[in-house]
Amino acid sequence: MKKLFFMLLTSLTLGACTFTSSTHESANKESLTNTLKVAILADNKDHSCGMTLQDGHIADTTSYKGSTYGFCSSACKEEFLKSPEAMLQKNK
Repeated sequence: MKKLFFMLLTSLTLGACTFTSSTHESANKESLTNTLKVAILADNKDHSCGMTLQDGHIADTTSYKGSTYGFCSSACKEEFLKSPEAMLQKNK
């Protein structure tokens, strides 16, 4: 009986730890996304697809020639990095 009680207690404790850490991870990701503000960017445009960016909806950023550029997705960032000068000229 003591073994059963100990196993139950251990399972509940480990389950609570897992729940807590995954909750914190979600909160940290959400917090990071919400801290990416348009004000830190060179402008409010995704230079790969032309989309207008809004606070809290910036998926990724990169620095280029001392300026920070935001993107709606990692795919747009990767496209930008292939030819940054061309992308900046295309979406002026």
